Amino acid sequence: MKDQCQRCNFWEAPAHQDELHDDDKYGLCRSHPAVFVGVSQESSEWACQEVSSWSQPVMYATDWCGEFKPKPVGASIPVAIEKSL
Repeated sequence: MKDQCQRCNFWEAPAHQDELHDDDKYGLCRSHPAVFVGVSQESSEWACQEVSSWSQPVMYATDWCGEFKPKPVGASIPVAIEKSL
């Protein structure tokens, strides 16, 4: 078995990808806290505000890294997350 993201305990993918080939599936790596990706300006008729954006790295199912930790026995591949990417 390969140490790929789809088999890692830290990787989460949206369930809507079940029909895709493994090379096309993507998910979030949750091995570390989210990182800051920038600030954007949002405005409406009554307000203007800055919005900070944070994200986990987006990884393909067949990617890998040095922090692989196998999913617990019996865990499904991929683990579905409630919020779609």
